[in-house]
Amino acid sequence: MSNVGRPTWFRWLFPVACLIAALALLQFVAPDAAVVRGKGSALPISDLQSDDQMEAQAIAVVDEAVRAYTDGTRAEVFAVMPVVTDYTERAAACATDNCWQVNIYDLDADATIAALVSLDQDAVLDVLYMPHMQPYLPKRLSDRAVEIALAAPEVAQVLGDRPLAADWTPMPANLVNSVCESGRLCVAALFDLEDYLLWAFVDLKTETLVDISWTAIDPDPGIDRGADFKLAQRGCDPPVTITQDGWTLTYAVAGSDGLAITNASYNGMEVLTRAKLVQWNVDYGTSGFRDSTGCDGNGGFLIWPYGDTAIVTLDGGFEIRQDFRMGGWGGGCAYRYEQRYQFYADGRFRVKQGAFGKGCNNNGIYRPLVRIDMAVDGDEGDTVSQWANDEWSPLLTEAVMPDVPGPFTLNETSPEGYAWRIDDANGAGYYIEPGRGQFGDEGRGDNEYFYVVQHKPSEGDADMGAIGYCCSEPFHGPEEFVNGESVDSTNVVLWYVPQSQTVPTAPDYYCWTVSGEPNPETYPCWTGPMFHPIAEEPQSFGLYIPLVAKP
Repeated sequence: MSNVGRPTWFRWLFPVACLIAALALLQFVAPDAAVVRGKGSALPISDLQSDDQMEAQAIAVVDEAVRAYTDGTRAEVFAVMPVVTDYTERAAACATDNCWQVNIYDLDADATIAALVSLDQDAVLDVLYMPHMQPYLPKRLSDRAVEIALAAPEVAQVLGDRPLAADWTPMPANLVNSVCESGRLCVAALFDLEDYLLWAFVDLKTETLVDISWTAIDPDPGIDRGADFKLAQRGCDPPVTITQDGWTLTYAVAGSDGLAITNASYNGMEVLTRAKLVQWNVDYGTSGFRDSTGCDGNGGFLIWPYGDTAIVTLDGGFEIRQDFRMGGWGGGCAYRYEQRYQFYADGRFRVKQGAFGKGCNNNGIYRPLVRIDMAVDGDEGDTVSQWANDEWSPLLTEAVMPDVPGPFTLNETSPEGYAWRIDDANGAGYYIEPGRGQFGDEGRGDNEYFYVVQHKPSEGDADMGAIGYCCSEPFHGPEEFVNGESVDSTNVVLWYVPQSQTVPTAPDYYCWTVSGEPNPETYPCWTGPMFHPIAEEPQSFGLYIPLVAKP
């Protein structure tokens, strides 16, 4: 048909109409944008709280080293958090620069890509690839998990006409004998049904409900557990350096790794590069949580600091302590944790932590994952020995102890109570004494797993996400770093994972809170090893006299 005599615009009418029709059709046949996006770079967070966060994210997602991991994957920015004390040697400028850690998660590979960004230099200083580590959720996915749970028929049948909201922000969780046991980004949305809790396990990789379960709980009417996804009240405080009783060290609450100690030296000799508590695994048998404590206001469920970090005088030393509490602590399923680092004028130090409960059930086992990056007279040249068969046996390759795993199998100790020693080539070093109920704080023993691994920046120099599984004995997280590499006279890292069983009944309460504020009645389970300088004459310290009043 001829177009002669028709207006010019008429010739374009048919192609334009076809284009509009095609675009309309795409709305129905195109896959979800959250799935197909990311072929160029990671999906950014759209609702960041500050200009610094937005700038750091913008720098990270286009960085070539970052895109080497994220291009062509289902990658998404999960958090943009301030760098407080945790950074790698390549990012040493973060000691003075305005630095941010941008955590990106690859849902296909179950891996975190952490970019350490300096805004002063307008550059990414280091990129860490961390397989099987999951950063804490952004608000978008937290909200999405609740939507998935509420839309599931299994959940709707239980909830009936209850308000359509979860009673807690979804938390990193595992469920035994399911896809959520390991290797998947799974969370649990919890619903308070007065005398029991409904757990709804959501797989965020496939965006499906995996299963539901129940745990009994004492009714707590009117308790506000702080379920809202919210910002920390004041963000992260800057690091503080102190010199006292022969010790010089820096402390600060990290973004999600609790209270951290860095660059500790005694009488001028380096002792440790960094000590921190990465997470608390709470095991309820077939399910459980991976709790995180910290000050970061962006990215996931955190248990915030309660009050300021305090320095307390001890008999012969001092203690640095920090309390962390959920809203409504004292009620069921509202956790409280505390960290304490003790340093003594004779060179001893102890890395100590306690769980107060009250858990989401009365059978919980608490396992704090404590990372201790030793640096005896410097990072290099350290060797760890194990007490076995009445002698010290040097460890040549990475290891986890006890050799025969079990929920409460004790490591062998010397007559003085030492299980390990770490020393430098020049003879300086420390004996390591695990808790066996001898420290006078009503701790009943550590029942510890002890890991010795070769230092790698991607295994904890930066702020970490969730690792391991809450409730798959004996896989608690640090075993991911045990790969048979040499630990003979090198830079080593120790992981210490004690285990404490809840006792919810009088008179043997343990890891339990009877009542919170204003009249707290608590029975915390304290754990943690004491480090003794090798230069001292080995001796048994016997029962320790309590040095401070119980909380």
